[in-house]
Amino acid sequence: MLADLTAALRADCADNGDRPAAISADTLPQLHPLAVDYLVLGSRMGNEVLRRRLSEATGQMALPAYFAPRDHLATWRATCTDLDQLPPKSALAQRIVADTRKGFDLFETAAQLNPLKTPTI
Repeated sequence: MLADLTAALRADCADNGDRPAAISADTLPQLHPLAVDYLVLGSRMGNEVLRRRLSEATGQMALPAYFAPRDHLATWRATCTDLDQLPPKSALAQRIVADTRKGFDLFETAAQLNPLKTPTI
């Protein structure tokens, strides 16, 4: 799903003429796969809410590719099951929490490198 979402974001940026700033792969943290799952699949829940609201607000207008519905619930439930099986105070649980925070930091870095455009009227 991550590859599909990344491709959709790239397509949306190309459609808008946006060229997001690149972050060097050498500087990216190596996140635990469960932290990545939590970030990607958990964000799909919020994206689904946004997709519905955008659909209502725009009527028949096509939404960006990133907001296309995707079947993520089974994978999300499996991730939650995997996380629930971890002892909360274990080293692995602590690493996943730390890596999830690092993942959220990447969102902040991306936002700083790619400020929102002010719409021209």
